[in-house]
Amino acid sequence: MSDDEYKFPVGKEAVSKAINELVEAEGIEKITSSYIRNHLKEKFNADFTDFKKMVDILTKKVIEGYMARQDKAKKEEEEEDESSDQLNTSASASESSPVKKESVKSEKKEKDSSDSDSDSDHGIASTDRVRATPKGRKRATISPSADILDEPPRKRAAAKKAEFVLTKSTRIKKRNEKKKAARGSSDNSGRFGRMTSLCLLSDDLQNVLDNGKKFMKRCDVMKAMWGYIREHDLLDPKDKRFALTDEKLKPLFQKKARFRAFSMMKDLSKHIWDPKDMDEEVQQEALAEQNRLRTLMEEKEKEEIAKIRARIDGDDDEAEENGKGKDEGDGDVPDSDGSDSD
Repeated sequence: MSDDEYKFPVGKEAVSKAINELVEAEGIEKITSSYIRNHLKEKFNADFTDFKKMVDILTKKVIEGYMARQDKAKKEEEEEDESSDQLNTSASASESSPVKKESVKSEKKEKDSSDSDSDSDHGIASTDRVRATPKGRKRATISPSADILDEPPRKRAAAKKAEFVLTKSTRIKKRNEKKKAARGSSDNSGRFGRMTSLCLLSDDLQNVLDNGKKFMKRCDVMKAMWGYIREHDLLDPKDKRFALTDEKLKPLFQKKARFRAFSMMKDLSKHIWDPKDMDEEVQQEALAEQNRLRTLMEEKEKEEIAKIRARIDGDDDEAEENGKGKDEGDGDVPDSDGSDSD
């Protein structure tokens, strides 16, 4: 037995059985490699992070067996349907009238007689005869390759499906990284709209964010809350969909021990207010803060434009200097004895 098998936290048969139960219960469309490891962690109370390759191998075998069983069940259903269809057709044929049977027999006799007449005529060749192959030529036969013979098509399809399931989380992560890189980190703090207007924050929410801001956009509040959760390591280790509450967060979430992180806005909406619903003093204060942020953003954009223009002008000046130096160096070249060439 290898060292890896000794280090594996649980027996492989038990792990394969647990994966098989998970696949049978939820199918192979929704599960991922990380989801399977988390399920095993909860079931066996052991960490499988360092055994990702081994878990993927066991999962691949389980999925191949699952798809083989699915194909077998589907084939049996098709055979049952075919047998039932044949029984129905035979029953309907037996119920037909004897007059119809006699007409069928007479049609067969007429057909046989016409076939014999056509065969007796030497001037016309029968179209039902099989054409013989010429001498010296062999029929072409397609021989499958060794790989295809070793691995049946259904097994190859099951292996591809298992690989697709195991790499699903990696593909999603790469796609999100590409979107984030394409989106960039543009400054939108001074842009406001119907869904991105400044809102007044409650004292409890200001105490959590602790950035000295009284007005913020809803999207910026969500971003700051996620930063607070990650900074204080408040994600529930048993279920990452939930976050734990500390002393600052309990007033926001009705003193609950934990809350669903992706639905936190339901509770935070009670602490975020539209300035239009407040008195005129708060409205004027919000308008002043909005104008301040817009001015700051415009100044940043002007600075960036000025830097780009300065860089372009510097490149042009450098190109001109290089051109002048090249022109000065292209004068008359003296000969080796010091005299100018004619």
